[in-house]
Amino acid sequence: MKFASLVSIITEPMFLVIFIAAAGGYQAGVRGILYGWYIIYLLGLSLIIWLARLRFMKSMHTNWDVSDRVKRVRLLLLLLGFSAFIFLSVYVFHIPALSRFVFGLVLWLIGFFLITLKAKISGHMAIATLAVGWFWPMVFFLPFIGWSRLVLKRHTLVEVILGAVYSGIFVYISDFFLSY
Repeated sequence: MKFASLVSIITEPMFLVIFIAAAGGYQAGVRGILYGWYIIYLLGLSLIIWLARLRFMKSMHTNWDVSDRVKRVRLLLLLLGFSAFIFLSVYVFHIPALSRFVFGLVLWLIGFFLITLKAKISGHMAIATLAVGWFWPMVFFLPFIGWSRLVLKRHTLVEVILGAVYSGIFVYISDFFLSY
């Protein structure tokens, strides 16, 4: 049980999004001092989003995983608002590939939000599978992540599988259309 909790903490979706954004920025051609500023930008935004999430959790009286689907929808609305700001602000970097990358992340979040309106798929599996699109060795962690979500009773097997399937399809489609 402790190992499952550790896996769950390490693969917290908000941690993995920072990793994906950093890797995606590098892959989009952000280099040198601009990459340093980009990382500082990501960390600053992440701090603001984390503080907003903590306030949300306190006001909604929910656990860290936001197990209640209706409350999860409300949290995702907050994240969509931040995503719109991030998408608009990324133009400061004047790198078209970075703009396409961030646009792809926003599209992924919109899709995840729409699915969450009807079902509670695993965000841990979804974001970890999305990370595989930019860092393929992450694929070796997917079985442990799925196992941890089941052992901790945060999701059913179907919810875990659907989280991976959603992002797998998204990575395939985004590679085809956006070509980072």
